[in-house]
Amino acid sequence: MLRRFDSPYMADWFAISLRWIILVGFVVSLGLGDKLEIAVSWPLGLLIAWNLFMTALAGMNIRVAYHRLFSTLVDITLAGLFYWAQGGLRGPAVWAGILPILTGSIFFELLGAVIASVLFSVLMIYMGVQAEDSLPLAIAFSASLIALSLVFGFLGKRMIIHMRKNRELWLDSEERKSALQAERMRAIYELTAALSSTLSYKRVLESALNLSASALNPDPEQLHSDPLVGVVMLFNGGKLRIGSARRFTTADMRVTFDAAEGILKKTIDEGEPLWFKDIGYDPELGRVIALRNCTSGYCFPLAQRIQCVRCAVIRPS
Repeated sequence: MLRRFDSPYMADWFAISLRWIILVGFVVSLGLGDKLEIAVSWPLGLLIAWNLFMTALAGMNIRVAYHRLFSTLVDITLAGLFYWAQGGLRGPAVWAGILPILTGSIFFELLGAVIASVLFSVLMIYMGVQAEDSLPLAIAFSASLIALSLVFGFLGKRMIIHMRKNRELWLDSEERKSALQAERMRAIYELTAALSSTLSYKRVLESALNLSASALNPDPEQLHSDPLVGVVMLFNGGKLRIGSARRFTTADMRVTFDAAEGILKKTIDEGEPLWFKDIGYDPELGRVIALRNCTSGYCFPLAQRIQCVRCAVIRPS
C-alpha cells in the first residue's frame, strides 16, 4: 500500500543518498577487481533499481506500508545476495554489510543497526563454515560489523533527533502560515460583510484597519498584544482628517493634515504605496503623538485620484 504525505521525510532522503554513495563504491571495487560481470554482479543491478524506485517514491512524498522495516529488510536481502554472488570473504564485496547497517541505523537507530549487523554476520559465518578455512576470518569480520553497528547506531540516533527537531520546526512554521492565511481570509470576509451590510463608513474603516493588522502581523496569536498603530485618513474640506485609527490618543484623533509635504504628499503625488522610516521627523505625521515612537510603516492610497489615505505603522518592540 502506498501513502502520499504533504512533506518529505528527510530520513528517506538521507538513506537514499548514503545508498547511492555505497553503490558507487561497489561499482568502483568491482571495476578494480575486474568483477563487473552479469553472472556475479546481477544483485548490484537489483540494488541500483531498488534505490531508483525509492528515489522516485521520495520525490513524490510517497511511502509504502511499514516503510522503514520494508526498506531495511530489502537492503539486508539484496546486500546479502551481492555478498554471496561475489564470493563472500574472498570477493571484493566483503564490506557489503555496511549498507544494511547504515539503513538500520537511520530508520531504527541503535537497535536497527545491531540487528542488521547480526543478520549479516549470520550469513558471513554460514558461508565461512561452508568454506571451512574461512570461518576464523568470518568471525573476525562479523565482530567488526557488530562493533561498527554500535558506532553507526549511536550516530544514527543523534542524527534522527536532529532531523525530528527540524521537521517539528518546519511543521510548526507551516501551521503558523496556515493560521495566518486563515486569519487574513477571515479579515477579508469581515470587511466584505461590513461593506455589504452596513451604511456606517466608520465600521467599514475599522474593518479595513483590522485587515491591515492581519496582513502586517506574521503571528495571528499576537494580533491583540502587538503594538500596531494604524489610521485611515479621509479628505474632507481639502484636508485629510482621521476617519478611523488604532491606538491613537484623543488629541491625535482631532489632528488634520494639509498633505502638502512629507510622506503624505509623496504618497498622493506618486499614487503608490510607500514604505517609510523616521516618522517622528516627518513635518506632518510627526505631530501625531502615537506615531512618534514608531520606527517604520506603510502609507498607501485606497483609491486612484486619492480620495483617502491609509497609514499602518509598526511600533518598536
